[in-house]
This record gives sequence, C-alpha cells and structure tokens, in this order.
Amino acid sequence: MKTVRTIGLVVFTASGLFASPVDGAAQRGPSWEGQERPTEDTRAAILEAFQERITRELGLSEEQREALVEIFADFREDRAALLPRRMELMRETRLVLSDPDDLGSEERQERARSVILQARELRMEEADILLREEEALLRVLAPSQVLHFQVLRDQFTVRIRGLAGEGEARLRLRAPGTGPR
Repeated sequence: MKTVRTIGLVVFTASGLFASPVDGAAQRGPSWEGQERPTEDTRAAILEAFQERITRELGLSEEQREALVEIFADFREDRAALLPRRMELMRETRLVLSDPDDLGSEERQERARSVILQARELRMEEADILLREEEALLRVLAPSQVLHFQVLRDQFTVRIRGLAGEGEARLRLRAPGTGPR
C-alpha cells in the first residue's frame, strides 16, 4: 500500500522526467491525510528507472540526454505552477456536485459554469506547455523519437495512475444521497 501512495506522487513528477527532484509545489499536491509521504529516494528511483528506459528505447546519445534534462527542467516550474489550480478545481468540482438537495439551483449552476471555464483555461495553459515542450524536443530529437517519447510518457502516466487508484477514484461521482460526502 505504501508503494502505491509513493507511486501516486510520481504522476505529477512524470511531467518533468529528467528534471531534478520534485519541488515543494508538487509535494503539496496530493493529500496524504496522516499517511506516510513517499520518500525522495523512492521518487528518484522510480524516475531514474523511467529515464533509463527512455534513454534505452529512444537510443539517446549522452548529448541528447543532457539536452532533455535541460528541456524538462525548463518546463517543470511551469507545470508545478499549475498543480495547485488543478487540485483546487478538483476540490471545487466535488463541492459543486456534492449536495443532492441542490441539483438545480441557480447558484449551483453558476458555480458549475465557473468551474468549467476555469478548467478550460487550465487545459489551454497545459496544452501551451505541451506544445512548447514538443517544439523544444523536436529541436533535439527526430520526430519519431519525440512520438515514441510521448507514447512512453503517456503509458507511464496511465500505469502510475492505475497503481495509485487515481484515474477513476479522484473524481468519482456518487449518486445523490449515496455514500459519504
């Protein structure tokens, strides 16, 4: 169980695969609610193994690997800045959808509209980061290597989310009047 929680934090870290250890913004992301936080050593070991896989499968030279370290470090801060907003939107979504007695109120509809607009803005910012990162990668890697990298990163993220139980559980919606709120 401890390993699952440890791996859960790596989901965010995966976006900065070759960057240095996770900074404070990322560490504040998930709520550990009295559970032991993953160690820096564990996160580093998981990322190192993934970095080695990328290096091996993409056939990276040392020069390319060093360039990737720099690229991901450049974008890590941008991604970290978005994490608190993502967590707040998830919290606000749960709040808006949590009261089964208030399904149609005007206030709820306005709050829902606000969350939708904020989420749209956040997705656009995330897309901008991905686009800029992709352009930087294409200056260092062949297009087929960039595509292969993107597939590996997506697979890694899906696998980690699955292990952490994040995919479905994070925003699981309960039917009105069922289960704890």
